[in-house]
Amino acid sequence: MLDLAIVVLTIGLMEVGDKTMLATISFALAKKRYLQAFLISVSGFTLASVVAVLVASLLGTFVGSSRILSIAAGALFLIIGIMMLREKDEGEKLKYGSSTASAAFLGAVTLAELGDKTEIAILGLAITYSPAVVFVGAIIGYALVQACALYIVKRVAKRIKSDLLRKGAALLMIALGIIYIMLGAVA
Repeated sequence: MLDLAIVVLTIGLMEVGDKTMLATISFALAKKRYLQAFLISVSGFTLASVVAVLVASLLGTFVGSSRILSIAAGALFLIIGIMMLREKDEGEKLKYGSSTASAAFLGAVTLAELGDKTEIAILGLAITYSPAVVFVGAIIGYALVQACALYIVKRVAKRIKSDLLRKGAALLMIALGIIYIMLGAVA
């Protein structure tokens, strides 16, 4: 049980203020669907964690491809941000459909987490602790941090104009896209 607590705390602390947290908040604010943003974000993290655990023995191979993953994640974040800016009001659905935006967000979170410091920590923790405990603990830690952040943001968002929130969230998503692309270009 102590092993699980250590993993939850480690991963949770690593995710506070992480780019993925900001992207999840941006997506939730723009769509006004906090639970959907939470579930998609946790699903993307879970997919990345599955990959991290399965390829632990091939870590050297993945280090070389982290550039491509970062650029691909950045491109998806840019697309999501541009789609969010194109919405005229909160009642209007994205021209490309909300399932497209959700799928793009899932892909962006998954790609952003692959090779991220958290996934590298998961690999390191899995050496010391049971991989199953690390996998479950990582997801719990990530989910707790995301849930807390979304709860706080939802409370604050009620006091700010929805159009301003949507535009701010879209611009944040675009900024994250640019950051990921730049990180991939210099890696």
